[in-house]
Amino acid sequence: MTGIGNGALVPNSFALLARAFPPFSVKKNIAFAFLGFCAPSGYIFGGLIGAAFAEKVTWRWGFWFWAIGCLVLGVVTYFIVPHSVGSPLPGLCIKQFDYIGTVLGVSGLILFSFAWNQASVVGWEEPYVYALLIVGIFLIIAFAFSQSRVQDPVLPNTLWTRKGFSPVVTAMSFGWMSFGIFLYYTTIYILTVHKAQPLTAIAQMVPLVIGGLFATASVCIFIAKVPAQYIFGVSMFSFLVGNLLMSFVAFSPVYWAFIFPACLLVVSGPDLSFFDSPGLLPPPPSFQSVHPLQLKFP
Repeated sequence: MTGIGNGALVPNSFALLARAFPPFSVKKNIAFAFLGFCAPSGYIFGGLIGAAFAEKVTWRWGFWFWAIGCLVLGVVTYFIVPHSVGSPLPGLCIKQFDYIGTVLGVSGLILFSFAWNQASVVGWEEPYVYALLIVGIFLIIAFAFSQSRVQDPVLPNTLWTRKGFSPVVTAMSFGWMSFGIFLYYTTIYILTVHKAQPLTAIAQMVPLVIGGLFATASVCIFIAKVPAQYIFGVSMFSFLVGNLLMSFVAFSPVYWAFIFPACLLVVSGPDLSFFDSPGLLPPPPSFQSVHPLQLKFP
């Protein structure tokens, strides 16, 4: 359910901000830069709340608190976020939405994910595990097939043959997967090897916010001056260096030698790639008004 929420929140946030600011404006760049900054700052702020509850009350309150918070924000959002921004795009309406493709794709991914994770709990010898896995794979294949048969597909198959799309998506996938691994195992390392308390552990991850602020400020300054692929390259290099530093960390209490610089550098990966990747794939002229960024192309 968390994945569904995040999957709905991010693209809709992109769309609302893209329509709320003038096309190719500095304000739009700044808005998207701070949207990208939500990734590291959200991890630290959420971790701070959870750690405080874990130390003072019970870890369960970390989940209860954010469940209540999300409920309140969901209600408030309905009233304060515009239901529509700008004029409707030509040729688009809710009746053309690909409901069949959406159901096939989401159902396939849910079944595949459930079966794959359940196998580690009950083992592959349970018939329902591999049965659900097979059904999930078939649904994903059916989704891919349906995208070439409907007029307005959710994920057009032609995207994969578009110049630059596959390399960018592949790089983004590996980069963000490595960032998730970095956050999880760095936190576990601090808690288990350094034997730190939860609040101390989250305090040691604060360089993520410092590095994120620096990356956000830098991208606001250089985004219109530096070619998009160079910024994207820096983001991938940041993923590499941060994870490489943590791979060499020793069973040692030395925080400043590895963890501090790793947190400071790795955060430029998600910040810059989140902001810059849409610019590597410029949209057709008819959709320029909803394109997020003002970028420089060589």
